[in-house]
Parts: sequence; structure tokens; C-alpha cells
Amino acid sequence: PSDLPQRLPERHHVALHRDLETAHAAGVSEEDVIAALEQSIQTYLDGVYEGDAAKLRLAFHPLSHLYTATPGKLVDYRAPDWIENFCSRPSPKAKGEPRGDLILSVDFNGPAHAFVKLNCAVPPYYFTDYLTFAKLDGRWQVIAKVYHYDIREG
Repeated sequence: PSDLPQRLPERHHVALHRDLETAHAAGVSEEDVIAALEQSIQTYLDGVYEGDAAKLRLAFHPLSHLYTATPGKLVDYRAPDWIENFCSRPSPKAKGEPRGDLILSVDFNGPAHAFVKLNCAVPPYYFTDYLTFAKLDGRWQVIAKVYHYDIREG
């Protein structure tokens, strides 16, 4: 999609060749695999920015978990609980905040697993997310999220 904050860098396209041979054998092009993952990333980022529970439920597998140790202890959220809590607050879009999305890296581990590092913002919280995607039921879904955040005032 052309509205992604940053298209996947070309260097990732080249690195995919060996890992996506299985997809090629199944008649799926590398471009199709990348486009499908990009759409799932965009759904996640839109869900965060808009505070849209339906988009976040689409992005996350219902059995996925989110982890952080930022407050100095390990915190583990079930995705459905996190989505409910997250969407109960005013979204960055509702508060008129600019988007702070940036895809930093994508690493495919075969045709059905990908690791995405990105930044997003829900001011005053600024996140670095490590999302593990798996292609399940014909679509890319987040199966785990590990994140760090900084709090920036003003």
C-alpha cells in the first residue's frame, strides 16, 4: 500500500530471495508476500493511531501476547485484554496528534514468519515495537509483541 509510513526497504526485498523459495514453489510471488505483510503492518499501525479495536483484533492473533520490561519488571498482556484497555483511552487521532509511525526493519524467516521492528507514538508514550508475524488462516497476524517505551512530556 502506498500509504505505509515507509515502504519496506529494497535491501529487505533482496534478502528475501532464499527464505521465500518455498513461496515461489507454491506459485506465490515475493511481491505478493511482501504486499500482504505490508497490509497487516498498516492495519496494526492504523489501529494504534485510531484506537480502533476492530483493526487491532484483525492485526493480532487472539492467542498472542504482548511483553515489556520497561517499568523494571516483566509485564505480560493477553492481546484481547490489551486491546480492550488500549482502546478505552482517547486515540492519538482523536487528540489531533500527528502520526509517529516508522518501519525500521523487516526480517523474513521463511514464507510464513516475519519479524518487524517499528516505531509508533501514543503521546506522551513513544514505542519501539518488535512484532512477530505468522501467516495463519491465509493472512499475516501478530503472534507476539515485545516493546519498549519512553515517556516524553511537552
